[in-house]
Amino acid sequence: MEEEQVNVAGNEVIVKATIGGESIFTRSYPAGDAEGQKQFADYSQIGICQNGGDARKFELKNSVWEIKDSKGPMKWETDAPVFKAFYPYTSYSSGVNSYDKGYIDQNQTKEDFLARSDYMTATKTYTTIPENRQLDLTFERKTARVVVNITASSFTNEFTNLNLNDVYVFSQTNIPATPVGDVKEITAYHDGYGVNGKPWIALVAPNAADADKNFIGVKVYSDEYGEYGKMLYVKGIPNLEAGKSYTYNLK
Repeated sequence: MEEEQVNVAGNEVIVKATIGGESIFTRSYPAGDAEGQKQFADYSQIGICQNGGDARKFELKNSVWEIKDSKGPMKWETDAPVFKAFYPYTSYSSGVNSYDKGYIDQNQTKEDFLARSDYMTATKTYTTIPENRQLDLTFERKTARVVVNITASSFTNEFTNLNLNDVYVFSQTNIPATPVGDVKEITAYHDGYGVNGKPWIALVAPNAADADKNFIGVKVYSDEYGEYGKMLYVKGIPNLEAGKSYTYNLK
């Protein structure tokens, strides 16, 4: 879905942002339905660099990308500019997103927390400045999505008074991942409480397979395990590709 824009006079950069056709779900609604996954949400923020300069912050409001820093409008600098952009424009405890490096939030329990981890980049090179002064950006996802389904009936046959509070997916939190990067516990998003037929969802670093590390963890509370519960694990992080979604059914 393309974002509608308004005309801006002079030499200012007008931003139009879309998602690449290779990504199967999009930026601001990684837990939403098919239509929602084709849209940026209002107040989404992206960073745009021109010709290697500092990132400028833009925010979407009423289908228009507006500059949101104190440096004034972004203008076309040269006849053949190169633009690099990233989403989201935000910071984390471990670092600040840029075009070259992104971060994944360990707490993805809410939709807006999930969107903060939906790291994407875009590149656009022009040989001449377009007459309409519009910068067309096509973003590509740099994370993979993990969807975990849990069948309640199978678990209830094994446990008495079963209660599932959290599902965890293990991943590196830096993008791009490295061969020796630390794997951390990500608390997945879930719409509701317990086993209600809805999946748990997490965004993770691709290209980070590790057969020796835990991949999925489920916190089980039952009469057998008492008030502190017990963690059950699926071992072996598979090789996941950026922009793709993977569903795992736990029974």
